[in-house]
Amino acid sequence: MKVGFIGMGIMGSRMAANLLLHGYELVIFNRTKDKATSLINNGAIWADTPEVVANHYYRCHFHCFYLYISSPYEGYFSSLPVEPSPAYV
Repeated sequence: MKVGFIGMGIMGSRMAANLLLHGYELVIFNRTKDKATSLINNGAIWADTPEVVANHYYRCHFHCFYLYISSPYEGYFSSLPVEPSPAYV
């Protein structure tokens, strides 16, 4: 199962690592790539922008967002072919 994942902070990086450990394929983005290095070294696919994660929308079974400030990612949601429900944002 493929997961699009944005936000490699304290909680997001640990959740992403756990998903990798359990065999999920991850497409990840973080504003600072160095926080994602260990995940990339363990098999996560790096996306250069949030929009690249959005381009994997139909190939990802779901997306996870662990964001403190969402304003840098506002364009991500408009990149999705279907607007996510507020319950999932």
